Amino acid sequence: MLRISHDPPGEADLLCLGPLTNLAAAVDRDPTALQRFRSVTIIGGMGAADRRGEVAATLPTFLAKGDTNTNYDPVAAARVASAPGPVTWVGMDVTGRLQMPWTESGELAGTTKIARFVHAITADYHMYCTSTYDVDHPIYTSHDGVAAAVMLDPAVILASEEATGVVEWSADGRASWWGLSPGGTQSAAVHRVVTEIDYEAVRTRINRTLAGF
Repeated sequence: MLRISHDPPGEADLLCLGPLTNLAAAVDRDPTALQRFRSVTIIGGMGAADRRGEVAATLPTFLAKGDTNTNYDPVAAARVASAPGPVTWVGMDVTGRLQMPWTESGELAGTTKIARFVHAITADYHMYCTSTYDVDHPIYTSHDGVAAAVMLDPAVILASEEATGVVEWSADGRASWWGLSPGGTQSAAVHRVVTEIDYEAVRTRINRTLAGF
């Protein structure tokens, strides 16, 4: 990552789809590393803290589950949150609201090898999603796909906030990242937190990609 950030600066986009351990290690070696990327898009966090009530109302069962990637390495998430750069956080509160019908995945599986592959590896996951989100029809979520769509086409972002990041721990020990209004003491870095996207545009992009268009 450090080499790519220099080759040449300002031309590479970085998409982070898992725990931020490697990215935090890069920032420890070079605190200015993120500033040399054209964009850094992270699937992580639970969104803007001032929207916590809205998240609780929209995704009550998912809110209790928390922020998976941050929970795996909360120290790394906090380190990245403190680093300056063109960073956009696409939180689970945003990605979790795109619930793809499982029947749709089955239909796409007959079109391309990649669609069949995704359908096969999502077979167990879709049952987990259906149970976690407490819905009455089979679904699956595409958290990483939403983040990728945001990176590839920022126009799908309908609303966002500037925020500084803080890692919070729940009573059961789970860690989640939340974005606070700038001006506090939690972090010197101000990043972008996505709060609303064009879900139909993202869903269309994901399905067209699976179908090979």
